[in-house]
Amino acid sequence: MAKMWLAHFNDVPLTLLAFIIFMCTFGFVLLWTFRRNSKPYYDKISQLPLKDGDNL
Repeated sequence: MAKMWLAHFNDVPLTLLAFIIFMCTFGFVLLWTFRRNSKPYYDKISQLPLKDGDNL
């Protein structure tokens, strides 16, 4: 059923809007991940699984 619906879906503005929203979100997440001064934070949280004696 989904295949038939997608085969006849021709709402181009809606598809374009969804693509633009996806690209903006992807770009924001990418910039947020690789922002300046984030390396110390990621180094700190990368060591959390290796710590001994921490109680949850």
